[in-house]
Amino acid sequence: VHVALLRQSEEELKEAQQEAARRTRELDVQRGEMQRLQEELQKEEERMRGAVREKQSLSTTVRRLSQELEELRCKHQVTARGVSENGGFKKVGNLGGKVRTTEAEQARVTAAAQEGGMRSY
Repeated sequence: VHVALLRQSEEELKEAQQEAARRTRELDVQRGEMQRLQEELQKEEERMRGAVREKQSLSTTVRRLSQELEELRCKHQVTARGVSENGGFKKVGNLGGKVRTTEAEQARVTAAAQEGGMRSY
């Protein structure tokens, strides 16, 4: 009777050890997956921080270009009034080209900022 109980206990112990080993392997796999996901999350967070910095930089550039454009428009109006009073239109044409160039540059930067904003979010 004692021998049978001893054998049964040994079998139960062996099964428990096998189960513990199996669970340890599963836990190791889960830890590896968790580590991989944490690294992936860190990379994604850094990418998002970079996108935010880029968006802020583009927004600053757009504000600066908008201010420059407004200054050029004011100068253009003053020059246009002065030229129309003096009858000379050649200078106005040249200044108008500069304003159009600045407007085109601002449109490109604005489009890039909007595209960047859509890509980031």
